[in-house]
Amino acid sequence: MGLAAAHWQNGPNVSKDAKLLRTVPLNAIGIVAHYTASIPIPKPLRKHAYTSYCSVTGCDASEVDAQLEDFYSLADFFARRIRQDLRPIDRLADLITPCDGQVMAAGPVGAYGSIDVKGIKYRIRDLMGATEREPLAESSVAVADREESGSRLWYVVIHIGPEHSHRFVSPAKWTLRSRRYIEGYLLWMNSDVDGLYTQNERVAVLGGWDHGFFAMAAVGAAGRGSIVLDGDEEPFTPRLQPKLGQVTNKSYEELKILQPGDSVGHFRLGSAILVLFEAPEQGLQFEVKPGESVKLGERLVTIENSTVKKRVSHKQEVRVGNHRTSSPSRSTFRRTW
Repeated sequence: MGLAAAHWQNGPNVSKDAKLLRTVPLNAIGIVAHYTASIPIPKPLRKHAYTSYCSVTGCDASEVDAQLEDFYSLADFFARRIRQDLRPIDRLADLITPCDGQVMAAGPVGAYGSIDVKGIKYRIRDLMGATEREPLAESSVAVADREESGSRLWYVVIHIGPEHSHRFVSPAKWTLRSRRYIEGYLLWMNSDVDGLYTQNERVAVLGGWDHGFFAMAAVGAAGRGSIVLDGDEEPFTPRLQPKLGQVTNKSYEELKILQPGDSVGHFRLGSAILVLFEAPEQGLQFEVKPGESVKLGERLVTIENSTVKKRVSHKQEVRVGNHRTSSPSRSTFRRTW
């Protein structure tokens, strides 16, 4: 079996432990939590309610870019905006952190298109809801092409805790071309659970940037499964009986060019953000480590002077999901999944 075939057929199996949690009606709990958090709080009670919430979770109410009385419900407070002077955007960074939270994992994508989160491996194809033969991005480089192309895939996973604002922004300048909703369960956000990120519901947005493929995914969790993307008509809310892995795709007729710090969406009740991107193998440095707390807008990745040509200068078309985009020659950059 050749390398390309192995990328399609093999890889880690990460569903065992998650099956045990699915015996608990977590999606029903998520639906109740969604609607409970959306219940309006009488204005005279809001300041006391949110102050109490902050004292329990440890969030800093002084950072909020509004009066506490302005938040209609707890779900609105989850998606609160933070004062811009407290979250400046590092304009010199190649990638910035897209949200407040804790870094769970970061590094290069490994064999069979897998990532490692606290010792548990996941295939990015499963995370992004791609079928075995669907080319998420044919420009993404395979292991055998690294020496020739100088590029590879990288990833970072950031957990958003109850004390954090649940808004997430663009970590770089990139073009958003499509989004996909992947149905799933709402398991507890415990990264030690085998199969967690590929079993939970999630929304992925896909496109490209100067170095090739670029994508983000918002992952739900137990009691927290309402995801809102800017520009979409309705939030993605928990389903009582989800069809695990069923994908709903949407291609944007007008491509969305995002700048670092531009709003992408928010959780009404949220969980984790995955960023997946193609970049030079040499000269890339993560400015954060797993376990570290980060704030939106901080420097996440630095890419030193690279000999790899920026991909947008190439005019040959390849497919990203169901959308064609400019990218390098297929003979040089083969798909990695």
